[in-house]
Amino acid sequence: MKPFLREVAEYILEVHPTDLDRVAIVVPTRRAAFFVKQELANATDRTIICPTIQAIEDFVETVSALKVADPVSLLFDLYDTFRDIDANIQFDRFMGWASVLLSDLDRIDQYLVDPDYLFDYLTEARAVERWQNSLPKGRTLTDNGGAKNYFGLFENIRKVYHNFRERLATEGKAYRGMAYRHG
Repeated sequence: MKPFLREVAEYILEVHPTDLDRVAIVVPTRRAAFFVKQELANATDRTIICPTIQAIEDFVETVSALKVADPVSLLFDLYDTFRDIDANIQFDRFMGWASVLLSDLDRIDQYLVDPDYLFDYLTEARAVERWQNSLPKGRTLTDNGGAKNYFGLFENIRKVYHNFRERLATEGKAYRGMAYRHG
């Protein structure tokens, strides 16, 4: 049984025997792009011009008007954006969860999730606070202080998301998911 990429390479060579320079192939990862190129080379005994083969993230970056910024500068931009909303945020505490937040924002845009729907859903978790009022007299939900911080964070995330995207767009920059949504 032939490996899948070998079959793909043979199909491409069969359909485009003389015009490979006009073919563009988008694959999921850079690693996949490497192996497709390798299979194309192995599938022929003649000299060919290799088609353009790109990972999807490279393809999106080429078609997007925004430039995907490096992760470190994105974290500093995110910190500045968060500080505009909450001036009391401490840098060392922010850096503890900032990369997770950036990754979450990236996924929201990469998977084209409706951010307002998502943030509305997340803030519905705030209903737990309201349960406190409906408990019988003398009963209480324990609050270790973390819940208030957690809910306070989600109140600000929607603002951060929109302000952060606006800040980056005015500078012509993006994180990967933003480039996906924009492109």
